[in-house]
Amino acid sequence: MPFPWKVKLKKNKQKQQQQQPIESGERSQASIDSIVANYPTFHRRPDGSPWFLGISGQTLKMFSSLLKPGMNTLETGAGYSSLAFIFMETNHKAICPDEYLEENIRVWCNSNNLDHSKFTFIAEKSQNYLPTLSDDLDFALIDGDHAFPIPMIDYYYIARRLNVGGYLAIDDCNLWTGDVIVKNLVMDSDWEYISEHDRRTVSFRRKAPWRDRCVEKQPYLLANSRGLPSYFYGDLKK
Repeated sequence: MPFPWKVKLKKNKQKQQQQQPIESGERSQASIDSIVANYPTFHRRPDGSPWFLGISGQTLKMFSSLLKPGMNTLETGAGYSSLAFIFMETNHKAICPDEYLEENIRVWCNSNNLDHSKFTFIAEKSQNYLPTLSDDLDFALIDGDHAFPIPMIDYYYIARRLNVGGYLAIDDCNLWTGDVIVKNLVMDSDWEYISEHDRRTVSFRRKAPWRDRCVEKQPYLLANSRGLPSYFYGDLKK
């Protein structure tokens, strides 16, 4: 079944890589199509065996269609999705405590002649790093720790830094923590719904500057609350 909201809509912060990076500007032998076809595996199970954890190939293509070289981009988590940002030569940060992923990503890029000099891996938990974030962002992906309340923390600190016209993608919306963020944004006039892929990755565009909204200015919260005085619902009736 589709999501209910769809129905309504119809080790170190920058560890040195073991191999020398490709010189910036050198033509890549990789392409988005070849990346999608290969489905490189960066994650490992506890027993060390390869484990594919990531967005779909079609979602990777969708991301790349929204990205432009020089954009400031960020993701919580890292892996297959990181390749879209690396390939499109954005100034990209991946916040993820699993340090081994950085080496795996950089080794794959070197093997495929893909410049990763603009890729910064921050080996920290997102809830610890994001409160210090000072960069303005053009695109962000929430795809790190999905346990409550981490995605909500990620959203709060990322959305404050996202430029008007910038894009926000939330992955694994089949989980409640992602789904509730999506449902809030669908009903928020400051956001424009862009697309949904594979029934779990949803993208939005920011339409207005960030503002902290009080309870009566949050339609999804009000629609799913009970016992509030009638005046809380004034804006919803307009």
